[in-house]
Amino acid sequence: MRRIIVTIAFILSATAVFAADTPNRQTQLSLFTSNESDTSASVGLAFARDLTPRWSAELKIADQRHSAGVVTFVGSPAIAVTERVPFSTHPIDVLAHYRFTNGSRWTPYLSAGVRYVKAPDIHSMVVSDVQPGAPDARAVQLFGNRYDAQVGVGTTFRITQHFALRLDANALLRNSDVFYDPLFRPSAGLSWRF
Repeated sequence: MRRIIVTIAFILSATAVFAADTPNRQTQLSLFTSNESDTSASVGLAFARDLTPRWSAELKIADQRHSAGVVTFVGSPAIAVTERVPFSTHPIDVLAHYRFTNGSRWTPYLSAGVRYVKAPDIHSMVVSDVQPGAPDARAVQLFGNRYDAQVGVGTTFRITQHFALRLDANALLRNSDVFYDPLFRPSAGLSWRF
């Protein structure tokens, strides 16, 4: 937890150094969506503030809906019952963007930052790749909160002076994947600059 807070403080303070000499800052509000798999969908809101013509800081908050097969044991003797259980996660991303400004309507950018995912504490067994006759046919996967660093690429396509289409993809810098917080996340949305 302390490592994440230090990383966020570093990103925000480093980008604040660039903001000191920028009188014409703009703000961008984005509504985005991401369909990460067949069992999840996401909608979110992003708030970005220009620090310089090339650098900006962004806060993204999303609501993701998922469902998972959860095994519970009922009766005596215990019988395993699998049911689909819906649940929600709430990711929060803090990012610094570096934009490649140019004269066209397309503005590509690179991003780096941290991600926090608020997930429910479900301690049941989740069915994954059940093999008939295997000695252990169930795998335990605990849901819970997650912290990670991330990098990304994206572009905005300016439709008008204030509205733009936004496309991006972010990748987490870890090597373990969970279905409710995948390593790679593409998204699309609309932005309003003011």
